[in-house]
Amino acid sequence: MVLNLERSKYLYYMTVEKALDDNIITGDESKILSILGKSLYLEENIQQEIMNSFREGNNSFDFDLDKVEEPGIGEFTAYQSALIAALDDEIITDDEWALLDILRELMVIQPNHHSMIEQSIRSRAKNLDGEEKLVNKLDRFLSRGL
Repeated sequence: MVLNLERSKYLYYMTVEKALDDNIITGDESKILSILGKSLYLEENIQQEIMNSFREGNNSFDFDLDKVEEPGIGEFTAYQSALIAALDDEIITDDEWALLDILRELMVIQPNHHSMIEQSIRSRAKNLDGEEKLVNKLDRFLSRGL
């Protein structure tokens, strides 16, 4: 997978910043952030460095804006992984919803792209136990609107 490291760090940073809007990272948010970091191929030390920058109040990473604006191949897969993580339990919380919103915005995921992601999740669910449950959760998520 070809991901732009600078953009991956930026996406993770901005998502952590959104998670900290209420000054706390919930268990659900933590799960999404962990999966997102792995999906963006960020090493744990980079993820930790970003988290520590917020904890220490030094949350001013400098990003190369030219590199940050170049989308990387594989970003939609990272979003899909975050969405599946949010669908894992019985409800998508407002906190999880906010993280998915910021990712869609930053990754510029258009409705047609989201439809492809949804279809991929549905296809994947057919090969898993509990397929109906995952699809029902996806449908509830989509009924809320993007």
